[in-house]
Amino acid sequence: PGPRVLVSEWVHGKHMNSLPADQAFNMAAMAVEAVTAGLLLTGIVHADPHEGNIMLDDSGRLVFLDFGLMSSVDPDIMEAFADGIQAVLNKDWHSLVHAFIATGFVGNPLRYREVENEGDFVDGTVEQMAAELKAKMEAADGGLSRFGALSTVLFDMGKRWELYTPPYVLLLIRTFLTLEGVVAKVDPDFNIYEAALPWAIRRALSPQTSAGTSTLRSTILTPQNRLQLDKLLAFANDGRFGADAGAQAGVQAGQSMPSVGAQANLRSPTLVEAQPKIGATSLHMGKGAMSPAESDSAVLKHAAGVEATTAADQLHGGVNGEEERSANRAAARRRATGATTPMDSVKFVMATSDGASLRRIARDLDSTSLLLDLASPSARPLRHVAVRYLASAIASSAAAALRPKRTAVAAADAPSATPWALDARGIALKRRTSARFVSVVSMLLRSHMQKQLLAGWRGAAAVAALGWLSCRVGVAAVVRGLLSLRKNDAGSVNSNDGSGAAREPSPQS
Repeated sequence: PGPRVLVSEWVHGKHMNSLPADQAFNMAAMAVEAVTAGLLLTGIVHADPHEGNIMLDDSGRLVFLDFGLMSSVDPDIMEAFADGIQAVLNKDWHSLVHAFIATGFVGNPLRYREVENEGDFVDGTVEQMAAELKAKMEAADGGLSRFGALSTVLFDMGKRWELYTPPYVLLLIRTFLTLEGVVAKVDPDFNIYEAALPWAIRRALSPQTSAGTSTLRSTILTPQNRLQLDKLLAFANDGRFGADAGAQAGVQAGQSMPSVGAQANLRSPTLVEAQPKIGATSLHMGKGAMSPAESDSAVLKHAAGVEATTAADQLHGGVNGEEERSANRAAARRRATGATTPMDSVKFVMATSDGASLRRIARDLDSTSLLLDLASPSARPLRHVAVRYLASAIASSAAAALRPKRTAVAAADAPSATPWALDARGIALKRRTSARFVSVVSMLLRSHMQKQLLAGWRGAAAVAALGWLSCRVGVAAVVRGLLSLRKNDAGSVNSNDGSGAAREPSPQS
């Protein structure tokens, strides 16, 4: 290679210790998402994200400095880490053991000693290690929310179990311990696993290995291409796959979480266009240099987009000001730990080239059996979920249409933080993704309507079931939404009458 030039750029911004509390929290939450996206999606991770290496620039962008310590992650390891994150949140310790095996953190077969630090290693089982993990993780302070707790548990288990420490594992452990320490300064209750969950789901829906592709398919479909309704219900409820998602290839017999990430061999030219880069907002670098291609894929860059809270506001805001800021931080935490919802993950993957596997599964689905199953008594919980979501949307829309002034006042009073802004590239990516998702869904709907026409009397029965489902779910959602709206109205009136603190002034005033 020829001569190389190190290019640096001056960054105008502030470090965390110079930011107001709300902006500091948003900055820390963005850093968690960016590093997690690198670990699970792009495979390029900033491995030294301490406070001195992250800033919020004057335009509200998250900035990483000093790329002297970077880590690259192979696709199979990305999938294994995604499995592990979901396993911890699901308290699925068997799947967590399988994730350890896949990362090379433990051997296969597992080996342990009867007495700590004494004697020879003998073969162990997944069940044994899972039982010990369960006991120690549930007993550890922050065992289900802090990465540091997992590290402490594993250090303790290393006295009995034969654990390995590949260089990339050590580097990634250091990365997340550093990052967790940064976040703890602004929110001790921040759950790093929940913040990482949306990215784990996105990785699970776009596997990059044949094992991940096989696991994803077995998670969603049966061998007969029928949808596994129990897993769909679990996904709709909380965005996590069930513990028995499918067997992990190359691992001891047992159930495992779905891996995230694989390019399918079959790519339909009508469904797949050039994939927009995930890091569409690109990385703003300070000192240190990476190529433009590397910087595009290094991390997802977010912008804080929050209004500054001045020192005077903090001094003179009083109790109410502090309560409002606390509520804002709580709202920001909810958004940070769920910025990308499960449905957002589905939309994004379906609309990009990484979603070829998911689109293939959607195309192969036995939609005739699905419609008949959804109309059966066993699918009642899933219908209830659909009613709940639709009713919420109907109530919100009706409230905005019938009482725009009151809705506007309530929205202004509601504690919330400004959404993280995107630059022009990020906005353009979002629009393209939405348009492509609509196009993909239209193609799939046409394909499945043709299946019903070819299915004879079963297809006719399925179409009739679809009509029945639409009427039943639709009517139930409308009734529930309007009842919810009426209940909220009654509560609002009682609150105003009882407290004398109605938001709208009385005529006498």
